Amino acid sequence: MTALLDGMPPEVLLDGPPDGSDLLLRRTVRQIRKEGRRGRRVLGAAAAVLVGAAGVAGGFVYGQQTGSPPPVVAQQQPPTRTDPVEAPVNALVAKATDARTGAEAEVTVMPAAGYVRVSATVEGVPPGERCNMVVVSKDGERRVAFQWVTGEGNGEPLTGSALVAPDEVASVDVENEDGETFVSVPV
Repeated sequence: MTALLDGMPPEVLLDGPPDGSDLLLRRTVRQIRKEGRRGRRVLGAAAAVLVGAAGVAGGFVYGQQTGSPPPVVAQQQPPTRTDPVEAPVNALVAKATDARTGAEAEVTVMPAAGYVRVSATVEGVPPGERCNMVVVSKDGERRVAFQWVTGEGNGEPLTGSALVAPDEVASVDVENEDGETFVSVPV
């Protein structure tokens, strides 16, 4: 057994994908968006390699134990965003900047059957904040649509949904886990 273990690469003993792979993937995707059409092809290939490497590493590690790749690999995909120009006709698009915090958000609220889908881009929140995107109803009910940890660049597209009737949405707020509101976007 010792001889067999000595011959295996150290990656076999990892518990999941390498540290920082999720952040690296998000940064790569953000760079793709900035680079435009030509950069998309080059950086898209790089992102595919990163995702594939994380999947292979995770599949190899977990495949030895369970025979199937870990579900964590699928969860490492960054959230997607529906741009306002692509939003359905009945979607509400709003933008706000908080003078106190300097944070700003652009949100798109799309009605669904008894709930809403929310897409947002948030900027100006300090890095490392554990945030909630909260849909607030007209009667004050608060539903968390999405949770994330802010990165250094912010501006990441976020998507979530909340069990609030479409005609009852008053605002979409961005706050940290302590309840400090960075920006509130009236809808």
